[in-house]
Amino acid sequence: MERQVGQILESASIEDSLGTSRWEASELCKLVRTLERMGDHSFALCDLANSYKVPKSISMTSLPITVIPIWQMSIKLLISNLRKRKISEIHTAKSQLISAKQDLLQYEEELRSSEIDIQDALFLDRVSESLRRICAYSINMAEILMNIQTHRESKQIYS
Repeated sequence: MERQVGQILESASIEDSLGTSRWEASELCKLVRTLERMGDHSFALCDLANSYKVPKSISMTSLPITVIPIWQMSIKLLISNLRKRKISEIHTAKSQLISAKQDLLQYEEELRSSEIDIQDALFLDRVSESLRRICAYSINMAEILMNIQTHRESKQIYS
């Protein structure tokens, strides 16, 4: 990906043939890095679940796990907007992710003062932290998509 972006940044003819601007190519490269970071944290979650005893106190109906469906819905919305770029949908996804991230931060604070077993607390804290970072990277993705769309619209206005 970086090689292709580098070619676009170096050559105006490649820029024209691919139908993307140099600025947009740079933004798309940031988006790819963001997706890579989400993958890293997803891998860390899988590794955690495979390497350590999952606490019995973990529940599909409470934090941090309840954030997963929110993130899934939001990332689907963001990915679908790689092409259609509906600002309202991107903003909705971003708002949901911000709320989920704040919920996880509050959960982590409460976890630190809870009376649960220390091993369980550490496990849950690591799960929450990875999910919070995945949400944060997804928020970054939403911002990149909004920047690209805003840039495109401003180019149309001034063209």
